[in-house]
Amino acid sequence: MILWEVANENNFRSIGNGRKRQPKYLVIDGQQRLTSLYSIIKSKSIINKNFKNIKIKIAFNPLEEKFEVSNVALEKDPEWISDISEIFSNSPTFSQAQPQQNTQ
Repeated sequence: MILWEVANENNFRSIGNGRKRQPKYLVIDGQQRLTSLYSIIKSKSIINKNFKNIKIKIAFNPLEEKFEVSNVALEKDPEWISDISEIFSNSPTFSQAQPQQNTQ
């Protein structure tokens, strides 16, 4: 990602949601990555290259410290958080239950 600090904020307009705040930085490189991260964290749909609305879901296994694109198998596996956007929201569906310890 490459950002450029804006010297004169009045020469640029902000983008999205009618925000009034002027930008402090311009994205020179990394717009796709930022869009994907925003979509994943905020659980927002994006328009793909075929102009279709899609929602990207990323799963996380805290025991293995591993990320994967979410799928049906991971959604059913209790060791996985099937959609990390739940962590960043105030969603009651995400509980911080501790995984069961193997007592063998």
